[in-house]
Amino acid sequence: MASAEIPHTSQPMPSPDAARYLNVSDSWLRQTRMAGRADGPPYRRLGTRMIRYLRVDLDRWLEQRVCSPGGRPQPGPAPAPAPTKPKRRRKPMARNGGRRRSAR
Repeated sequence: MASAEIPHTSQPMPSPDAARYLNVSDSWLRQTRMAGRADGPPYRRLGTRMIRYLRVDLDRWLEQRVCSPGGRPQPGPAPAPAPTKPKRRRKPMARNGGRRRSAR
């Protein structure tokens, strides 16, 4: 397969081919996956490190981003809120306003 070809519709395509098909950078696709962002196209994880995209999913994702004149793309599903750590309690301040005593 030549580097400029896009795989057939039924074959899953690796990230560089999907990026070329969407005319975005492979880095952007990787960032949307790793950050868990909801604005990236859907992908399949076939192994620990093997990521593939289906052309049907990419076409559907593109279709959802069609804008009306002067409008914005339809919003996708809201991203899940980031997990938060419990807040640490602050230590009470010393009576001297937090200043250290000088060693005279």
